Amino acid sequence: MRTTRVDRRALAAAGVTLLLFGGATGSTPSGESGVSGIMCAMPDRRHAARPHESLDPALEFMRLLWSIEHGLQSTSKRMGARLGITGPQRLVLKMVSQFPGLSAGEVADVVRLHPSTITGVIQRLVDKRLLVRARDPDDARRVRLRVVPSNAKRFTRRSRGTIEAAVQTVLRRVPAAHLRHAREVLQAVASALDNRSGAA
Repeated sequence: MRTTRVDRRALAAAGVTLLLFGGATGSTPSGESGVSGIMCAMPDRRHAARPHESLDPALEFMRLLWSIEHGLQSTSKRMGARLGITGPQRLVLKMVSQFPGLSAGEVADVVRLHPSTITGVIQRLVDKRLLVRARDPDDARRVRLRVVPSNAKRFTRRSRGTIEAAVQTVLRRVPAAHLRHAREVLQAVASALDNRSGAA
């Protein structure tokens, strides 16, 4: 029976809950052949302390967050090369597909990206003829976004090889209570960072 190969780096991008509750596991044993006297004198790497194990909780948590951020970036680049659409572009496309008529500002607020970043993402989607801009009939100063169904359908329906697919794989494996706790922790961290940005 054919099985689907899961991209481990993509899973790393989506595995926030597994990282939060499972930690980083696994090590490489040093079981290479050699002179027995030398091997006996060498430390057993399987039981050697790894650098991150001595980090304080805040630094350890930050290490995991940066690991996820790196996974998101690398998976998004692969999506652009293989699928023709990056992670942020697909997220915006699916958001507008689900909620037609959003403004660029509303999209930025929902997906938690800086307005200047959203402007570039939207422009690329418009250039690819996946999104169109239209004036709000009730307020000509506002521009609303809508998808081009015939062009966007293949990007919004397909999920294999995307960040979303990796997230879905992880969510199916993690108990609901763990997901709820992970969401609470991440929301608290995001709020704390937002508050500090505002204070600066």
